[in-house]
Amino acid sequence: MKSHEVLKLDGRMRRHLLVVLTLSYLSTTALAVTNFIKAVPCSILNMILGTLNAVVPALVIIFFLYGGVKYIFSADDPKGRGQAKSILINALIGGIIYMVWTAINTMLSTVSGGSGPTGMWGVC
Repeated sequence: MKSHEVLKLDGRMRRHLLVVLTLSYLSTTALAVTNFIKAVPCSILNMILGTLNAVVPALVIIFFLYGGVKYIFSADDPKGRGQAKSILINALIGGIIYMVWTAINTMLSTVSGGSGPTGMWGVC
């Protein structure tokens, strides 16, 4: 057999080679599309939750201060004091919920090796 005859393929071998190359290309493309489909929602979710991580603590502090000031200036009005207590309690509950969520999210992200503000527990 001559060296240039080694590379000659009959029709059946060409079809098999074409099928193998096509499947290889499609699997690589499918993986890229899958990564893109996964990356877009994760990046949007990370952006939203990153913004919330900056806004929620500020809102908790603002509402707590507002409730405290309202309580101080409503010394004579029982209805105003009741509203101020309600604002203070709701701000406190919101702060506790945020801190618990942050602690659980941090623990799950650390364990699963996630990244970003959400970590998405190994998904993103």
